[in-house]
Amino acid sequence: MRASFLSEDLTVSHVSPTRSHQTVIQDLTTILHKLGILYAAEAAPQTPIEDILAIETLLAIEQLPIKKQTVTHLATNLGLHQDPLNHILIRLKEKGFLVTTSKHLLLTSSGMTKAAENKGTSHHLLIGLRKLKGPTLIDLYQLTASLLQERIHTQMLNHEPICTHCRYYQPNAHPHSKRPHHCHLIDMPFGHNPNENTPRPLLSIAKGISPHDTTPNK
Repeated sequence: MRASFLSEDLTVSHVSPTRSHQTVIQDLTTILHKLGILYAAEAAPQTPIEDILAIETLLAIEQLPIKKQTVTHLATNLGLHQDPLNHILIRLKEKGFLVTTSKHLLLTSSGMTKAAENKGTSHHLLIGLRKLKGPTLIDLYQLTASLLQERIHTQMLNHEPICTHCRYYQPNAHPHSKRPHHCHLIDMPFGHNPNENTPRPLLSIAKGISPHDTTPNK
């Protein structure tokens, strides 16, 4: 039986192309966490993706204000489906890194230490993210979205274990294309294409990078 703090699965919601300040902040938060996961997987390719996601979960909880240290906010920031996130939280609790109340997730001292030991550049950027406004925020969004696009496009990693738990991943969205899958976080088709060497253009903030009419991966 699962603990009472675990809630129902979330779905990807449509975001207006007008891109409000809060929407940019939220998408940028998720992109930075995705980059943290990708960089950790590149640095330690033999580490199981579940362990990498567990560490990123600790870091994501640490970044949240106390009142927002909930499963719902955590799933949104990490861009993960609820079910795999629930399993990660149970593992972290069993290891003594996490305690829970009826609504909130709280890191233990060992959880805080573990998070501190694994902070990368993307996590340091997250600390001051909500203080950014205007052109600085847009520039950071543009840069990080382009970095994520590059990581996915160049296929530096096997996407399957990393993308499976992601709520923005739609497998076989383009079944007749050489890039059959779709990342709805940056609105980009991807997949293995050994004959294409031309780099994709950088993303534009005006494009309204967001999930659109997608059926979440289960």
